[in-house]
Amino acid sequence: MMEWNEKVADRDNEEDLSEEMKKLQGKIDTLLIKLEKHFTAKNIEEVCPTITKLSYLYSLRSFIEKRMVTTSRV
Repeated sequence: MMEWNEKVADRDNEEDLSEEMKKLQGKIDTLLIKLEKHFTAKNIEEVCPTITKLSYLYSLRSFIEKRMVTTSRV
């Protein structure tokens, strides 16, 4: 997952960043579905790592959004 930060940092146009955002949102959506299943099954051992992954992905999404604003100004 950490490679994703580097990949986004290397992107310098809005189209590439938008594509990364779509991939990221798909991953977030998948994890949210898994999280719901873990909660329903009361599988706390899986809830915690899933929340950690989501936290990272939300942080990455914020980074992409900032990069998109920066690249659109250039």
